Amino acid sequence: MTPVSAIGTAFARHIAVGLIATASNYATLMGLLWFLAKPYIFWSAIAANLTGILVAFAGNYFWVHRSGRTFSTSLTLFVAAYTTVALASSAALAGFYRYVLANVTIGFLVITAITAVITYFINKKLVFAVRPQVQ
Repeated sequence: MTPVSAIGTAFARHIAVGLIATASNYATLMGLLWFLAKPYIFWSAIAANLTGILVAFAGNYFWVHRSGRTFSTSLTLFVAAYTTVALASSAALAGFYRYVLANVTIGFLVITAITAVITYFINKKLVFAVRPQVQ
């Protein structure tokens, strides 16, 4: 497999995992907003992002990226990186809802599109980076 097709395959798998994680994230968000109401949008988004993070980690670790890192190292880096992304995207969603357009779904989709690209590179360059083998 050429390097270009390997990147394309990894990115396609990342998108597939991302779609599943996004669906679980969105379902959690909508369920919590229905249950808790809109004043709790930031906290609902945090809980929903954590659900998406767990699904994304499992898919990325076992299916998308192959690395020399241990499970615990990958999990620690993934949680640290994605927690930062989750906090930023939760704040962005709350701001989008309050100041730009009072539509959670549109804000969710815009922010998800932006974070899909960001998280691919975070995974590739930080979390699941292949370490050079020392001989």
